Amino acid sequence: DRDPKFDLGVVEAFLAMNAASLAQRFEKAAETRDWSWSPLGCAVLVKDESLIGYLLDVAGSVVDAAAGPYGMTALHVAALVSYEVGVVELLNRGATRDLPDELGRKPLDLVGLSAAGQSSEEAKDGASSFCRALLENDPNITGVLASAAAKGDLAAMEALFAQGARPWIAEDSEPPIVAASRSAPPSKTVSILSLLHERMDELGSADSEEGLNAVNASGETALMHACARGDKEAVAFLLGHGADPYKLDSEGYTAEMWARKAKCTLRNGTLVSLGELRAAQEN
Repeated sequence: DRDPKFDLGVVEAFLAMNAASLAQRFEKAAETRDWSWSPLGCAVLVKDESLIGYLLDVAGSVVDAAAGPYGMTALHVAALVSYEVGVVELLNRGATRDLPDELGRKPLDLVGLSAAGQSSEEAKDGASSFCRALLENDPNITGVLASAAAKGDLAAMEALFAQGARPWIAEDSEPPIVAASRSAPPSKTVSILSLLHERMDELGSADSEEGLNAVNASGETALMHACARGDKEAVAFLLGHGADPYKLDSEGYTAEMWARKAKCTLRNGTLVSLGELRAAQEN
């Protein structure tokens, strides 16, 4: 006579998918007779995106149904443990941002209260900021988009754009395009820059001071950081889309001077290593 969410067949399906941590949680629930956690709640708690999708798409779980103690929904649980991907997934599937639990708490009220699954305070703070931005539906929270860009998190950026975020940040925060060039994983930098440029182009800012040539508090551009990292693909992308190689930072340095930090130089719109240049000259 239990809710279908507790169907043991669903638990067996979890086992087949090798969700060992989830199976253990159900075993503990069976021992203590504590059935306050639904499969969907547990899937969110252990941060298993594939299981969340399985439950919602195949097993018939309802996205806004009680999933944890005190009537917490899956979105409450995702907010509690600062599960960024889970928050995005649940919101995209129609979860209600401001649905209260039995104690009157909305998902936003629980953001970051648990450090579960976070390896450091910095990681927890970053996840909490992102989750809070989504749940508040506030596209102007300082630094959230830039933080996602710096991490190379395309999914987070897409989610923020879907909530109305703009590809530039005001009030002394680092522009996302600069953050991406400075810190994004090299394998993802061009994809991040392309996404930002596409969004800026849609909003008519790609060639303005708010666009490719936006600067941080030190006057540094995305092109300067791409040059300093020796990222040839990022440099080619930025120059190919109109970044200004002659712009000066607050200390009077150009992108060419920043390229010297990586023992490179700019030649005809291309970043070339000084070693390659010398070898070519010798030949």
